[in-house]
Amino acid sequence: MAVLRMVFLLLAVGSGCVALWATVAGAPPLGQLWFSVDAPSLNLTQALIQRYLHPAVWDTVVVPLLVQPSALVAFATAALAALAAAVTARFARRRR
Repeated sequence: MAVLRMVFLLLAVGSGCVALWATVAGAPPLGQLWFSVDAPSLNLTQALIQRYLHPAVWDTVVVPLLVQPSALVAFATAALAALAAAVTARFARRRR
C-alpha cells in the first residue's frame, strides 16, 4: 500500500510540475503585464526606488524580476508567503 501511495504522489508531483511549466512558458513577462495594466504606476515606482533607495536597487533587483514570467513571480511570491505563514505559525505554537 505504501508503494502505491508513493507512485500516486510521484504522479501528482510530476503532473503539477508539467502544469506549472506550461503556465510559466505561456505567461508574459511581469514588466509587460504591469505596463499594460498601469504604465504610470510602473514609471512612478521606478522613480521612487531610484530616488529614495538607490538606482542600483532598480537595476539589480527590480529589473531582473520584471523580465521574469509573471506566473513564475506569482508562484514564488505565494511560496514565500506560505513559508512565512508556516514559520510564524510554528513560533506561535511554541509560545503557548
